[in-house]
Amino acid sequence: MTKTLVSLLLDMTGSMQANKQATIDAYNEYVGALKINPDTMDFLMSVSVFNSLVGRERVAGPGPVADAPLLSAERYKPDGSTPLYDAIADTIKEAESNAGPVLVVVLTDGQENASQHHTKGDVNTLVADKIQAGWQFVYLACGLDAMVEGAAVGVPSGSTLSYSPSTTRQAMHHLAGASASYGRAGSAPTADFFGGGNSVDLRNPSPASAPQPKPKPRSMKDKPDPTSGAR
Repeated sequence: MTKTLVSLLLDMTGSMQANKQATIDAYNEYVGALKINPDTMDFLMSVSVFNSLVGRERVAGPGPVADAPLLSAERYKPDGSTPLYDAIADTIKEAESNAGPVLVVVLTDGQENASQHHTKGDVNTLVADKIQAGWQFVYLACGLDAMVEGAAVGVPSGSTLSYSPSTTRQAMHHLAGASASYGRAGSAPTADFFGGGNSVDLRNPSPASAPQPKPKPRSMKDKPDPTSGAR
């Protein structure tokens, strides 16, 4: 029986330093959710990080998601610039060895500025070919418009999600839920991975999640006279 491979490409460039711990925590929660959800616990997983200093470096898998290690501050060290096109192309080429469905997740906070071997056109062609072959692509962008950035490499808007440093964990929670839905549907590809009909934007927390002002205590003169109005 062929199994679904989740191939996660994680930005480890210098700009991620400010959001380092939140990224580590959110990534670990995502992996933990995949391990315990019955719709994803049989998935395979491969995890790679990238920057201009290490290129694209695989840190886990491909192997059972149950064996996927958690990320640590010692292993995740943001530095360098963003060879995004090279990293996406190399991730796609490596995942071609999987006989079953493939879910490619790109998580970045920057725009391409350092690729040496692949162009935007190369990546668009690769992504289009693999979508045609039944692969699923998801694009998460921190501090950027994921719909615009994802479209630049061929990812449909319904499979993109924008978030801010303060909503990193919320973004990964959305990703975990959508991954479970994807698995429940038999890993069938969809242009609307997040299920909302358009790109998800978590850059501005919802008003409901914002702290509400506390009511001012009423002074004695504000209190109604219990005898007033009595007849």
